[in-house]
Amino acid sequence: MAEQRPQDKDLTKLAPVVKSALCIIPPKDLWPQMQAIRLKHDKAAKRWPPHINLLYPFIPDTDDNFQRAAALIAQALADTEPFDIEFTDHSFHAFAQKQQSTY
Repeated sequence: MAEQRPQDKDLTKLAPVVKSALCIIPPKDLWPQMQAIRLKHDKAAKRWPPHINLLYPFIPDTDDNFQRAAALIAQALADTEPFDIEFTDHSFHAFAQKQQSTY
């Protein structure tokens, strides 16, 4: 049997890892407002940019996994129109998970 090449691996068969996530990162011009809040409440504010996790944990960042995942996601969302996300005063709540976080 021939050895399986990385590009032939089924990404859905990979074990998720806690060192990566599929997330939405807002435009940089919105970061200052978000970072002001995060710096008060999020110990990781300087480590990670503002983001919304969609899938966590995610696939390992090895071989060309991220590029292949991006291509699959782009294909799956090809017919999806861009959209805005809006938050209100009721959009954020604290929850306990190792440390306090917001969602």
